[in-house]
Amino acid sequence: MQNIGTTQLESRHFRLQQIAGGVWAAIALAGTGAGANAGIVDLGDRSLVFDTFRTPQAAFDLRRAAEQLTGRPVAYVVNSHRHGDHLFGNQAFADSDIIATAKTREMIAIKCPPLIEHARIHNAEHLHTQELQLSQEADDSRRQQLAFRLAADREFGAALPTFQLRLPTQTFEKRLVLYGTHRSAELISYGGGHTEDDAFLYLPGARIAFMGDLLAVKTHPALWDGNPEEWVRILQQVEMLDLAIIIPGHGPVGTAEDLGLLRQYITELTRITSAVVGGGHAADDAAAAAIPVPFDTWEARDLFARNMLFLHDHLVKG
Repeated sequence: MQNIGTTQLESRHFRLQQIAGGVWAAIALAGTGAGANAGIVDLGDRSLVFDTFRTPQAAFDLRRAAEQLTGRPVAYVVNSHRHGDHLFGNQAFADSDIIATAKTREMIAIKCPPLIEHARIHNAEHLHTQELQLSQEADDSRRQQLAFRLAADREFGAALPTFQLRLPTQTFEKRLVLYGTHRSAELISYGGGHTEDDAFLYLPGARIAFMGDLLAVKTHPALWDGNPEEWVRILQQVEMLDLAIIIPGHGPVGTAEDLGLLRQYITELTRITSAVVGGGHAADDAAAAAIPVPFDTWEARDLFARNMLFLHDHLVKG
């Protein structure tokens, strides 16, 4: 892939990759609390950050990187959807306009405060349970995943005493264009696939998009807060943009081929689950199915069973 390099800036939370002139991907590092990928875009006379990680600690590093790379404060922050691993770092951008769709802002306001309050009350208990699971796990691969999750949750727990949920300050519906002196950036929503509403950032001149969790590359996505049929439709629409480089919400930087692979993932899991439902079998039978090729080599394998449980329930309810 062309025009990708690692910058001199370092963070324990993420690895920066320069995608094009004035465009960087911040790829989350496992176990650090970053949680999901983010991005930095220099528009010329102002700069933009796409998603803000799961913790303020990671987000403050992202802000410092953006300011050093662009030479100016961050003007715009985009929240792609309502999940905390993409927006709990908003408080690090107190002087920036935070942009999301109107539906996403509504869902953040509804869904996030109870999650934060639950974490504040039960964090110690939650960490203790994870420590016990890790101590009892014999499988090396599973132990590594549990260790990463425990380290990330400890990082989030450390942020809770001073954590502040910052809501988007500006909303849009289907499309918003941000004009700069060097380039324009388009915020686009084709509706809800991963969640009730999902936006992505499109740089038409560079054929680059930051997709949030509408795309996962070489890692299992989380299906259970979304609509699989709509997700497939949205991916088909995105494919019509003829993108060259795509930054997913999780996993390494990808290409247009990865859009088709994720469509295949959702379609294949739905087909397998349909056969289970058609045969009169229970949700546990769907969850116990073997992971089909080529997805059996993807990261976050533990999400597969939960995805199958969700799809079984989704298909049964119609």
